[in-house]
Amino acid sequence: PLNWRMRDFYAGIGNKTIFTYGQQRHIETDWLDLIDAIDRGWSPLSWSPDNFLEAFPLPLQYNPIHQRFQGDRTTLVPNLVL
Repeated sequence: PLNWRMRDFYAGIGNKTIFTYGQQRHIETDWLDLIDAIDRGWSPLSWSPDNFLEAFPLPLQYNPIHQRFQGDRTTLVPNLVL
């Protein structure tokens, strides 16, 4: 079964399908067949983390979209003296 985090990620970037390669565990891997399957099925992802960061349910300590810290930077590391 596909990991739920990967399904969530691909759904979040708008991909309706996910390329996978599977085989039974007791069968030795045919590496040439696997490489050929990757060559046929792979395509580069085009995505931006902006929607993920905007949808994050908690405040971000550092917002890479705006490239700035938000709030008290000392909460990043306990007992940090700035």
